[in-house]
Amino acid sequence: MSDLYKMNKFIEKANVTVSANYRLNFDAERHCGYVKIYHGSNVNFDEDFELYLELLDCGMNQTQVEEKINRLIHDIETGKIDVSI
Repeated sequence: MSDLYKMNKFIEKANVTVSANYRLNFDAERHCGYVKIYHGSNVNFDEDFELYLELLDCGMNQTQVEEKINRLIHDIETGKIDVSI
C-alpha cells in the first residue's frame, strides 16, 4: 500500500477539477496534504490557479481522506461552496 494518495476528478456540473494529494498515516507535521479545485477539465496543475484550497490535517487513513473529498464534492454540487468564476 502506498503512503501517498493522489486523486483527480472532473465534476461536469460545476466545470471544475478536484485534485487531492495526501500523505497517509503520517503524524509528524500539522498538514499532510490538500484538496484543490481548478476551473475546467484540461488543467495544468503546475501553472493554473486554484479556485479553492483546503489543507488536510495529518493522521488520516485513505478512507478518512476520501470522506473529506466526497464531502467537499457534495458541497460544490449543492452550491454550498461557490466555485464559479
